[in-house]
Amino acid sequence: MKAKSLDIYKAGVICDLTIHWYKGMIKLNPEDLGFDEFPETELISLGRKKLIQKKHIKNIYSLDLKARAFLRNNGFIFPIGQTWFVPYRRLEKVLEKMAEIRSQFNGEANDFINTYGTVRQDMIDEYRRIFTEILREHHKLEGENLEVEVARLLDRLVARFPSEASLRNKFGFEFLVFEIGSPEFKPVEEGVAIDKARLNIQLESEYQEKVRSKVDGFLADVVAELKGMVLDITKNMIEQLEKGTLNKNTVKGFKNFADTFKQLDFVDMDIDTQLRELQSRLDGVSKEDLKNEDFKARLRDDIITVKNMAHNINVSKVLGKFYRKITIGGDEDESIDTKVEKEKRMIQIEDNA
Repeated sequence: MKAKSLDIYKAGVICDLTIHWYKGMIKLNPEDLGFDEFPETELISLGRKKLIQKKHIKNIYSLDLKARAFLRNNGFIFPIGQTWFVPYRRLEKVLEKMAEIRSQFNGEANDFINTYGTVRQDMIDEYRRIFTEILREHHKLEGENLEVEVARLLDRLVARFPSEASLRNKFGFEFLVFEIGSPEFKPVEEGVAIDKARLNIQLESEYQEKVRSKVDGFLADVVAELKGMVLDITKNMIEQLEKGTLNKNTVKGFKNFADTFKQLDFVDMDIDTQLRELQSRLDGVSKEDLKNEDFKARLRDDIITVKNMAHNINVSKVLGKFYRKITIGGDEDESIDTKVEKEKRMIQIEDNA
């Protein structure tokens, strides 16, 4: 039996985003410093010590979040590995954004590395002050004994800072794109023992079934997620209409949503026509229109139509249609660029329809 659901390579690609950067945190217990207990401060909390102030790495942290959020909003979590499925219609935009964020990330990383020596020394000086206060207040040390103990603590702490030479390896931004291919199961070669052949066939069949089950579940989740997106935005618009708070910003937000949805909907949920009609009604809408009761009544009817269509979407029917589509069309040997261009032409045809 052919595993049709494995042919989703015709609809998109798998993307892997890996970001790593120096967090400036270490695990360091009081015992590591030679004490039974140690009071907490801004830099020292239970079991953790800051080697770098947050302000020095906040931009890098923000770019990390930004990249992951953009991928989350333009793709779907894939059930095999920690990867994302991105439809071809959305791939060009994703690649452009990842390249932009990667450039910003590398710039921020270089800036941090270039100032690391100064930042490191500032932190050492700050810890010298903290250790001196704690040892004087809690351990009643003074004079030479205080200086010796502070120096001992600083030596232990300084040893945990990475060298400037090794710091660069702690930063990386990698975004990889993989084409999906159906798993190939080669026949058992002649001469292989019958028992081993039967075992191989059984294992292949079980593996194929597991993969098919995961991909089927993934596609069902995609339909449910897309359906939920439509229900959420239509519910919000209806509520704003009833409260009289629907405004130009809401209209703009819906139009952006409709464009994004069209590119994310690689399974073809048959709701795009209604979204385009609603989008057309909102084109050029004025503040006066949004206050006009007749216009608001027609708009409400259109929104409810879209909402009801989304609510009544049958997952099985959508996936059945999608499986037939990917089984009939597409060439596994086509390049990613060719597939992206095909999808862009399809979007243009739909827009002009």
